[in-house]
Amino acid sequence: MSLPHTPDVTIEFAEPNGRCAQDVWDREYEQAPTIPSSLRAAPAHALVELMKTCEFPTARVLDLGCGNGRNSLFLASLGMQVVALDFCPKAVALTRSRVEEAGLSGAVEVVKQDLLEGIPGGDGTYDLVMDAYSLCHFTRDEDQQRVLHEIARVLKPGGHFIKIHIDSSDAYYLERLHTRTSYGHISFDPANGLKKMHCSLATYTEQVAQNLTLVKAVNVNFPDDVRGKVYDRSIFACLMQNVKGGDMNEKNLDPSTGQFIDPMFAVMIAAAVAETILVWVKEGAIPDSFILMVVMVGYVNLLLSWFGYHKSVLKSPILGSLRFIVTIVLLPLYLLTVVLATKPFYCVALTYTSIFFLWSFWEYLKYRERSSDKSFLSLQFRSFNIMVYLATAYVVMAKFIPASSISILPEWLFTLADPIGLFLIICAIVVLRAKKSSKDSNAPLSKILGQIKILLFGDQAGA
Repeated sequence: MSLPHTPDVTIEFAEPNGRCAQDVWDREYEQAPTIPSSLRAAPAHALVELMKTCEFPTARVLDLGCGNGRNSLFLASLGMQVVALDFCPKAVALTRSRVEEAGLSGAVEVVKQDLLEGIPGGDGTYDLVMDAYSLCHFTRDEDQQRVLHEIARVLKPGGHFIKIHIDSSDAYYLERLHTRTSYGHISFDPANGLKKMHCSLATYTEQVAQNLTLVKAVNVNFPDDVRGKVYDRSIFACLMQNVKGGDMNEKNLDPSTGQFIDPMFAVMIAAAVAETILVWVKEGAIPDSFILMVVMVGYVNLLLSWFGYHKSVLKSPILGSLRFIVTIVLLPLYLLTVVLATKPFYCVALTYTSIFFLWSFWEYLKYRERSSDKSFLSLQFRSFNIMVYLATAYVVMAKFIPASSISILPEWLFTLADPIGLFLIICAIVVLRAKKSSKDSNAPLSKILGQIKILLFGDQAGA
């Protein structure tokens, strides 16, 4: 859909919410639409696709940020009782007008409400809550969690939440990137003066709304003409269930929340530090540069791994418990990469091989929890795993096979086996973290860099 040209507005309009944003939205619906969905009468395509596989015949539904009412009308046409919320007076008036025209006044109640002031209704009021491109305008983490807390409160136990969100890979908003964050990025569109929060499906389900259980998800990619330029658009839609019900802010007895993982990692780090100091005291001097490098790599990998396990959500009692057990087995192996620094390097290399093998098994269990078709073999043959396995095989060969027995290989390949093996392991760790960060902005590398940026320059995301 081609949108009319609109003049740019100044950065001062880029507030996450409040009176200024209300003026922007009033102008959006009254004068110059700059967002494709503002013009569309048809419901969101992703919503239609999700509803084909779900049945809520007598559901009471809440539509957050109803806009022009297109999704509320669609849900009401399916026989549902809908409460449509929006804080913009023009949107509320437009939705009421369309509801009356459609003869659905008895099925749709339109309410003017700022979501940051709470959601009207008692606990467990709704069978279904939906958000189509509304909560993305809350760029502060605390605002996201405040609204999600309210969603969990008004949802019945077993109720569902439909989330439709602009993916972090969307080309239009990537071109308008404003601030990178630990979960993705914030865009600023000068055509309307609005900020939006963008993240991946994995980040949203595992980090932002981690106390809701993912039932079904779809990714939608399509070309879109926006003010005369075609962009590759990318959105995701997911159906989540309020399995536990209640307060999303309460700590559940789930190892994934860090209640068990964090103390164990802390013990591992303390033990590694103690072991390092004891070795240095026993040797009476600082070890050589190679041993120092082995120790440093061990610490870095331990700390990076901590971030990964800390926020991992367990969704299946059996597979999740098995994954937690694998985590318990992995913890001492991370410690060994530091403790064995003064031993023959092949011991350290074998430890890294065990870590990467078990970690791939851990990921396989995670994918199985989410009904993914990833095979265990395909996970083992990723580039970083292969680098570690080759490095270990190389170091072990150089240790136990005399150079004279393989005359076709130069002697220096045996002499420098340990440094080359360590280099390959470092490369594997870097590749692993880079790949994780490129797919999920809440991955360890991005999260650490994001925290460093906040320490140096302050939290610009919520500005």
